[in-house]
Amino acid sequence: MRVPTAMIVGMMMFLIPGTMSAFTSQRTNVILPPPVVPITEPGLLIVDSAKSDYMPVVDSIVEFIAKEDDTMMPLLVRLAFHALSTFNPHIIPLGGSNGGCARAKPELSLADNKGLDVATKKLESVKSKHPFITYADLYQLAGNVAIEYMGGPNIIWRPGRVDYADGDLSTKCVDDPERLPLKRINDDTSPHAVDTRNYFFEFFARLGISGETDPEGYLKMVALMGAHTVGGMHKDVSGNEGNWTLNNYRFNFEYYVNMINGPWGPDTANTWNNPNPEHDLQYFGGPEPKFTALPIDMV
Repeated sequence: MRVPTAMIVGMMMFLIPGTMSAFTSQRTNVILPPPVVPITEPGLLIVDSAKSDYMPVVDSIVEFIAKEDDTMMPLLVRLAFHALSTFNPHIIPLGGSNGGCARAKPELSLADNKGLDVATKKLESVKSKHPFITYADLYQLAGNVAIEYMGGPNIIWRPGRVDYADGDLSTKCVDDPERLPLKRINDDTSPHAVDTRNYFFEFFARLGISGETDPEGYLKMVALMGAHTVGGMHKDVSGNEGNWTLNNYRFNFEYYVNMINGPWGPDTANTWNNPNPEHDLQYFGGPEPKFTALPIDMV
Protein backbone atom coordinates (compact mmCIF):
# COMPACT_ATOMS: atom_id res chain seq x y z
CA MET A 1 0.00 0.00 0.00
CA ARG A 2 1.25 3.45 -0.90
CA VAL A 3 -0.11 6.94 -1.32
CA PRO A 4 -2.92 6.42 -3.87
CA THR A 5 -1.41 6.68 -7.34
CA ALA A 6 -4.54 8.43 -8.59
CA MET A 7 -4.11 11.25 -6.07
CA ILE A 8 -0.50 11.75 -7.13
CA VAL A 9 -1.30 11.61 -10.84
CA GLY A 10 -4.17 14.04 -10.43
CA MET A 11 -1.98 16.58 -8.67
CA MET A 12 0.87 16.00 -11.12
CA MET A 13 -1.44 17.16 -13.90
CA PHE A 14 -0.70 20.62 -12.55
CA LEU A 15 3.02 20.05 -13.03
CA ILE A 16 3.17 18.78 -16.63
CA PRO A 17 6.45 20.02 -18.14
CA GLY A 18 5.93 23.34 -19.86
CA THR A 19 2.83 24.44 -18.02
CA MET A 20 4.63 25.78 -14.98
CA SER A 21 6.81 28.16 -16.97
CA ALA A 22 3.84 30.41 -17.68
CA PHE A 23 3.44 31.02 -13.97
CA THR A 24 7.02 31.79 -12.95
CA SER A 25 7.12 35.41 -14.05
CA GLN A 26 7.17 38.19 -11.49
CA ARG A 27 4.38 37.73 -8.99
CA THR A 28 2.84 41.08 -9.85
CA ASN A 29 2.08 39.72 -13.34
CA VAL A 30 0.28 36.62 -12.11
CA ILE A 31 -3.45 36.68 -12.77
CA LEU A 32 -5.30 34.45 -10.35
CA PRO A 33 -8.43 32.50 -11.31
CA PRO A 34 -11.86 33.78 -10.27
CA PRO A 35 -13.48 32.59 -7.02
CA VAL A 36 -14.73 29.04 -6.74
CA VAL A 37 -17.51 28.14 -9.15
CA PRO A 38 -19.40 25.16 -7.69
CA ILE A 39 -19.51 22.15 -9.97
CA THR A 40 -23.01 21.07 -10.93
CA GLU A 41 -22.08 17.85 -12.71
CA PRO A 42 -19.22 16.13 -10.86
CA GLY A 43 -16.54 14.95 -13.24
CA LEU A 44 -14.82 12.66 -10.75
CA LEU A 45 -13.54 9.63 -12.62
CA ILE A 46 -14.83 6.63 -10.70
CA VAL A 47 -13.95 3.24 -12.14
CA ASP A 48 -16.86 1.91 -14.22
CA SER A 49 -17.52 -1.09 -11.98
CA ALA A 50 -18.35 1.21 -9.04
CA LYS A 51 -19.86 4.23 -10.79
CA SER A 52 -23.53 3.35 -10.33
CA ASP A 53 -23.07 2.88 -6.58
CA TYR A 54 -20.78 5.79 -5.79
CA MET A 55 -21.85 8.66 -8.04
CA PRO A 56 -24.84 9.32 -5.73
CA VAL A 57 -22.31 9.63 -2.90
CA VAL A 58 -20.36 12.17 -4.95
CA ASP A 59 -23.57 14.15 -5.48
CA SER A 60 -24.19 14.16 -1.74
CA ILE A 61 -20.64 15.33 -1.02
CA VAL A 62 -21.05 18.18 -3.51
CA GLU A 63 -24.30 19.21 -1.82
CA PHE A 64 -22.58 18.98 1.56
CA ILE A 65 -19.68 21.20 0.46
CA ALA A 66 -22.03 23.75 -1.09
CA LYS A 67 -23.81 24.21 2.23
CA GLU A 68 -20.64 24.52 4.32
CA ASP A 69 -18.25 27.37 4.92
CA ASP A 70 -15.40 27.57 2.38
CA THR A 71 -12.94 26.34 5.01
CA MET A 72 -14.50 22.87 4.77
CA MET A 73 -12.98 22.25 1.31
CA PRO A 74 -9.29 22.34 2.31
CA LEU A 75 -10.18 20.61 5.57
CA LEU A 76 -11.49 17.62 3.58
CA VAL A 77 -8.22 17.50 1.63
CA ARG A 78 -6.26 17.57 4.88
CA LEU A 79 -8.43 14.78 6.31
CA ALA A 80 -7.83 12.58 3.26
CA PHE A 81 -4.06 13.06 3.35
CA HIS A 82 -3.67 12.68 7.11
CA ALA A 83 -5.78 9.52 7.00
CA LEU A 84 -3.41 7.86 4.57
CA SER A 85 -0.12 9.40 5.71
CA THR A 86 0.22 7.18 8.79
CA PHE A 87 1.11 4.24 6.57
CA ASN A 88 4.33 2.39 7.37
CA PRO A 89 4.89 -1.04 5.77
CA HIS A 90 7.52 -1.95 8.37
CA ILE A 91 5.52 -1.38 11.57
CA ILE A 92 2.39 -2.89 13.08
CA PRO A 93 -0.15 -1.35 12.92
CA LEU A 94 0.44 -0.54 9.26
CA GLY A 95 -1.66 2.61 9.38
CA GLY A 96 -2.96 4.26 6.23
CA SER A 97 -6.50 5.04 5.16
CA ASN A 98 -7.62 1.41 5.32
CA GLY A 99 -9.54 0.77 8.52
CA GLY A 100 -11.23 4.16 8.73
CA CYS A 101 -9.06 5.01 11.72
CA ALA A 102 -9.33 8.77 11.23
CA ARG A 103 -12.91 8.70 12.53
CA ALA A 104 -12.08 8.16 16.20
CA LYS A 105 -9.44 7.77 18.88
CA PRO A 106 -6.58 7.09 19.07
CA GLU A 107 -5.76 8.46 15.62
CA LEU A 108 -8.22 11.34 15.53
CA SER A 109 -6.95 12.62 18.88
CA LEU A 110 -3.30 12.93 17.76
CA ALA A 111 -2.09 16.52 18.13
CA ASP A 112 -1.45 17.10 14.42
CA ASN A 113 -4.96 15.88 13.61
CA LYS A 114 -6.47 18.67 15.67
CA GLY A 115 -9.47 20.17 13.92
CA LEU A 116 -10.18 17.17 11.70
CA ASP A 117 -13.05 16.16 13.97
CA VAL A 118 -14.99 19.09 12.51
CA ALA A 119 -14.92 17.35 9.14
CA THR A 120 -15.52 13.82 10.41
CA LYS A 121 -18.54 14.88 12.44
CA LYS A 122 -20.14 16.80 9.60
CA LEU A 123 -19.49 14.03 7.08
CA GLU A 124 -21.82 11.87 9.15
CA SER A 125 -24.66 13.51 7.21
CA VAL A 126 -23.29 11.96 4.01
CA LYS A 127 -22.58 8.64 5.69
CA SER A 128 -26.17 8.44 6.96
CA LYS A 129 -27.51 8.87 3.43
CA HIS A 130 -25.19 6.17 2.06
CA PRO A 131 -24.50 3.72 4.90
CA PHE A 132 -22.87 1.20 2.55
CA ILE A 133 -19.78 3.37 2.03
CA THR A 134 -17.00 2.81 4.54
CA TYR A 135 -15.49 5.70 6.43
CA ALA A 136 -12.15 4.82 4.87
CA ASP A 137 -13.60 5.25 1.37
CA LEU A 138 -15.70 8.26 2.31
CA TYR A 139 -12.79 10.32 3.61
CA GLN A 140 -10.71 9.71 0.47
CA LEU A 141 -13.64 10.34 -1.85
CA ALA A 142 -14.54 13.56 -0.04
CA GLY A 143 -10.97 14.82 -0.37
CA ASN A 144 -10.96 14.11 -4.10
CA VAL A 145 -14.32 15.82 -4.63
CA ALA A 146 -13.11 18.86 -2.67
CA ILE A 147 -10.05 19.17 -4.92
CA GLU A 148 -12.27 19.17 -8.00
CA TYR A 149 -14.73 21.57 -6.38
CA MET A 150 -11.90 24.07 -5.86
CA GLY A 151 -10.92 23.90 -9.51
CA GLY A 152 -8.45 21.02 -9.36
CA PRO A 153 -8.14 18.08 -11.76
CA ASN A 154 -10.47 15.12 -12.02
CA ILE A 155 -8.96 12.24 -10.06
CA ILE A 156 -9.62 8.58 -10.77
CA TRP A 157 -11.06 7.02 -7.62
CA ARG A 158 -11.50 3.37 -6.66
CA PRO A 159 -13.44 2.02 -3.67
CA GLY A 160 -12.52 -1.02 -1.61
CA ARG A 161 -11.12 0.28 1.70
CA VAL A 162 -12.58 -1.41 4.76
CA ASP A 163 -13.42 -0.15 8.24
CA TYR A 164 -12.15 -1.77 11.41
CA ALA A 165 -14.77 -2.52 14.03
CA ASP A 166 -15.09 0.20 16.68
CA GLY A 167 -13.75 -2.18 19.31
CA ASP A 168 -10.57 -2.79 17.30
CA LEU A 169 -9.57 0.83 16.75
CA SER A 170 -7.40 1.01 19.86
CA THR A 171 -5.24 -1.93 18.74
CA LYS A 172 -5.31 -1.65 14.94
CA CYS A 173 -4.97 2.12 14.54
CA VAL A 174 -1.96 4.40 14.92
CA ASP A 175 -1.35 6.29 18.17
CA ASP A 176 2.14 7.53 17.28
CA PRO A 177 2.22 11.26 16.38
CA GLU A 178 5.45 10.73 14.44
CA ARG A 179 3.46 8.91 11.75
CA LEU A 180 1.69 12.13 10.72
CA PRO A 181 3.09 14.86 8.45
CA LEU A 182 4.73 17.02 11.11
CA LYS A 183 6.26 20.45 10.81
CA ARG A 184 9.99 20.32 11.31
CA ILE A 185 12.59 22.92 12.14
CA ASN A 186 16.10 22.96 10.74
CA ASP A 187 17.55 25.48 13.16
CA ASP A 188 20.55 24.67 15.32
CA THR A 189 19.52 27.28 17.89
CA SER A 190 16.34 25.43 18.76
CA PRO A 191 16.24 22.83 21.52
CA HIS A 192 13.76 21.03 19.26
CA ALA A 193 16.09 21.14 16.25
CA VAL A 194 15.79 18.34 13.74
CA ASP A 195 16.92 18.02 10.16
CA THR A 196 13.90 19.12 8.18
CA ARG A 197 15.37 18.02 4.89
CA ASN A 198 16.05 14.48 6.03
CA TYR A 199 12.61 14.24 7.62
CA PHE A 200 10.98 15.38 4.39
CA PHE A 201 12.55 12.63 2.30
CA GLU A 202 12.16 9.96 5.00
CA PHE A 203 8.45 10.77 5.30
CA PHE A 204 7.78 10.33 1.59
CA ALA A 205 10.00 7.26 1.35
CA ARG A 206 7.85 5.62 4.03
CA LEU A 207 4.83 6.24 1.81
CA GLY A 208 6.57 4.60 -1.13
CA ILE A 209 7.75 7.78 -2.87
CA SER A 210 11.48 8.07 -3.45
CA GLY A 211 13.54 10.14 -5.85
CA GLU A 212 16.27 7.52 -5.69
CA THR A 213 14.16 4.62 -6.94
CA ASP A 214 11.55 6.43 -9.01
CA PRO A 215 12.50 8.84 -11.84
CA GLU A 216 9.37 10.86 -11.04
CA GLY A 217 9.70 10.58 -7.26
CA TYR A 218 10.75 14.17 -6.66
CA LEU A 219 8.01 15.44 -8.94
CA LYS A 220 5.46 13.44 -6.95
CA MET A 221 6.71 15.01 -3.71
CA VAL A 222 6.41 18.50 -5.17
CA ALA A 223 2.95 17.67 -6.50
CA LEU A 224 1.70 16.55 -3.09
CA MET A 225 3.20 19.60 -1.37
CA GLY A 226 1.06 21.62 -3.78
CA ALA A 227 -1.95 20.86 -1.61
CA HIS A 228 -0.73 23.84 0.44
CA THR A 229 -2.17 26.04 -2.28
CA VAL A 230 -5.49 25.70 -0.44
CA GLY A 231 -6.35 26.24 3.20
CA GLY A 232 -4.23 27.93 5.80
CA MET A 233 -2.70 27.80 9.28
CA HIS A 234 -4.74 28.55 12.38
CA LYS A 235 -3.19 29.49 15.71
CA ASP A 236 -5.70 27.46 17.70
CA VAL A 237 -4.95 24.34 15.67
CA SER A 238 -1.24 24.34 14.82
CA GLY A 239 0.23 27.30 16.65
CA ASN A 240 0.84 29.14 13.38
CA GLU A 241 -1.28 31.69 11.56
CA GLY A 242 -1.53 32.65 7.89
CA ASN A 243 -2.04 31.27 4.39
CA TRP A 244 0.38 29.91 1.83
CA THR A 245 -1.60 31.67 -0.88
CA LEU A 246 -3.81 34.73 -1.23
CA ASN A 247 -6.59 32.82 -2.99
CA ASN A 248 -6.63 29.87 -0.64
CA TYR A 249 -9.89 28.25 -1.74
CA ARG A 250 -8.82 27.86 -5.35
CA PHE A 251 -6.74 24.86 -6.45
CA ASN A 252 -4.11 26.34 -8.76
CA PHE A 253 -0.40 27.10 -9.16
CA GLU A 254 -0.19 29.93 -6.66
CA TYR A 255 1.68 27.93 -4.00
CA TYR A 256 4.46 27.20 -6.49
CA VAL A 257 4.49 30.80 -7.71
CA ASN A 258 4.93 32.05 -4.16
CA MET A 259 7.62 29.52 -3.29
CA ILE A 260 9.59 30.41 -6.42
CA ASN A 261 9.16 34.17 -6.41
CA GLY A 262 8.81 34.99 -2.72
CA PRO A 263 10.50 37.25 -1.99
CA TRP A 264 11.91 35.28 0.92
CA GLY A 265 14.82 36.50 2.97
CA PRO A 266 16.57 36.12 6.33
CA ASP A 267 14.44 38.91 7.75
CA THR A 268 11.21 37.10 6.95
CA ALA A 269 11.53 34.54 9.73
CA ASN A 270 9.02 35.03 12.51
CA THR A 271 10.37 35.56 16.01
CA TRP A 272 10.05 32.72 18.46
CA ASN A 273 7.60 34.13 20.91
CA ASN A 274 5.64 31.32 22.51
CA PRO A 275 6.47 28.40 24.82
CA ASN A 276 6.19 25.91 21.95
CA PRO A 277 8.85 27.06 19.48
CA GLU A 278 8.44 23.96 17.31
CA HIS A 279 5.00 25.37 16.43
CA ASP A 280 6.15 28.96 15.98
CA LEU A 281 8.79 29.29 13.27
CA GLN A 282 7.37 30.39 9.94
CA TYR A 283 8.37 32.65 7.08
CA PHE A 284 6.61 35.58 5.48
CA GLY A 285 7.02 36.96 2.00
CA GLY A 286 5.44 38.73 -0.91
CA PRO A 287 3.54 41.97 -1.16
CA GLU A 288 0.79 42.88 1.27
CA PRO A 289 -1.17 40.95 2.35
CA LYS A 290 1.73 38.65 3.05
CA PHE A 291 1.65 34.91 2.43
CA THR A 292 3.55 32.53 4.65
CA ALA A 293 5.38 29.20 4.69
CA LEU A 294 6.75 26.65 7.15
CA PRO A 295 10.25 25.17 7.32
CA ILE A 296 9.00 22.02 5.58
CA ASP A 297 8.01 24.14 2.57
CA MET A 298 11.55 25.45 2.30
CA VAL A 299 13.10 22.03 1.68
